[in-house]
Amino acid sequence: MGPTSITRRPSTTGIHCAVMLDTKGPEIRTGFLKGGKPVQLKQGHEITISTDYSIKGDENTICMTYKKLAVGVKPGSVILCADGTISFNVLSCDKVQGLVRCRCENTAVLGQRKNVNLPGVIVDLPTLTEKDKEDILNWGVPNNIDMIALSFVHRGSDLEDVGKSLGEHAKSILLMSKAELKKGWQILMTFSPNSNAFSGTRICKGILMKNQQRKHWNLQLNMLKRKDSARWGMLWWPCTDLELHPSSRL
Repeated sequence: MGPTSITRRPSTTGIHCAVMLDTKGPEIRTGFLKGGKPVQLKQGHEITISTDYSIKGDENTICMTYKKLAVGVKPGSVILCADGTISFNVLSCDKVQGLVRCRCENTAVLGQRKNVNLPGVIVDLPTLTEKDKEDILNWGVPNNIDMIALSFVHRGSDLEDVGKSLGEHAKSILLMSKAELKKGWQILMTFSPNSNAFSGTRICKGILMKNQQRKHWNLQLNMLKRKDSARWGMLWWPCTDLELHPSSRL
């Protein structure tokens, strides 16, 4: 069923359904491996992460796509791979050579081209890729989408930049930022309760490590207080996501 069918349905059922376009956003991924074979990682083993993506990885060295990795992280930072199933603790960084020395925090198997998350790190990548812009302007706008879910939003200005890209369409399309929980709270705090630039935030709890769950509940309570003062509504998504947006637009 396409968006046109969905938007027409209220005339026959009386049920209103908003249409959201989910952007892919910029990605950070691990690289290819020698022979294309998965690598066995063991807890406590030290490994080097290179930003040279031409390297074929093994149990001692792997690469990642983010060129500024050695600048963005620092000793004590955590690097999560493969949907958070693999955790690396940063030991040292060589900014000149683009190398990060890490210790593996759990035993796991790493395959090729796995997704990477950097908790607490402001990733220096644009919120919208060229493909995202093409999808929004050439497909989303003509199909009258109601919302855009934006990946990797780290600051309030990211949403404002997207609004500028939308031009006149920004008035009719809500911007929902998908963010790791701590950043989601920081995003909320960058906007005043009466700000028109902010539509809401979608908190992806699935990328949190198990030892962060206690922090999650405290931040969630603070977000509830914040949304009350700003008159934002709240929607719970099954199992993994928390979403906030203005009740005036529900």
